Amino acid sequence: MRIRIVKVPSGQAPDWVRQEWIGMELSVVVPKGPGLFLGARGGHHDSRNVNGHVVTLVDALTALRVKSPKAAEWWDDCLGPHRERMLVFAREVCEVIV
Repeated sequence: MRIRIVKVPSGQAPDWVRQEWIGMELSVVVPKGPGLFLGARGGHHDSRNVNGHVVTLVDALTALRVKSPKAAEWWDDCLGPHRERMLVFAREVCEVIV
């Protein structure tokens, strides 16, 4: 299944970074275990995204890098080497595109 981000998602990233997700199409994955959902600035992910659509960080940043290298760079600076993480987008900011 794939999703398209249609509204600014909530989260720990600055608003300008979160706005860059709009229009992105991403593949949804089934997480393999707990503890993979850390927030962009460490700690826990934004509770408004619980039960949302899960995507791999690697795939999401690869797509974001094409649209907005500056936003992808912000994520790179925040996350360092933790590429096994997952991102969760609340269902209400997504459109399922199969």
